[in-house]
Amino acid sequence: MFEVADECEDGSLIAVQEPGVVSPAEVAETEAEPASATCPAESCVAAVCVDVVELGVVQTPWGAKPKVKLVFELAQQKPNGYRVTASRTYTKSLHEKSALRPELERWLGRPLNERELASGFSYRTLAGRACTLTVLPALSESGHAYQKIVSIGAATEPALKPSGAYRRWER
Repeated sequence: MFEVADECEDGSLIAVQEPGVVSPAEVAETEAEPASATCPAESCVAAVCVDVVELGVVQTPWGAKPKVKLVFELAQQKPNGYRVTASRTYTKSLHEKSALRPELERWLGRPLNERELASGFSYRTLAGRACTLTVLPALSESGHAYQKIVSIGAATEPALKPSGAYRRWER
């Protein structure tokens, strides 16, 4: 990325950028420009939960945690006619500071009751429930485009129904 051009009197190196490489200053200027069609801003989209996948206990950098994955069909369609799907994995915790609890409460439109908090929430009841997702376009490490779920909210009218085309992909 950089080539060494010279050495300073204090022993530090002076680097010269290779041709065709964007400098950090150019990147900062580009990011300051308004969003265009190539970089759309976050958007709200109607969706429906089509699957709740219990992942069991998963090793994380913070230790073993129980995880659950929520899979949604979005109102948007792919070129092949099937709906776009998006998913997000959460730690299965209903603590008030967890990522999942505020999402559930916004989605349900009410706070979780004492029974749900004490005996556990039935995640299976979420399958088939409509919602509004806030999504951002993103690129995976392998370079594939996907919709990153930022938040889940209550459904707007009319509520989206599952298409019936979704099938869980098993490894």
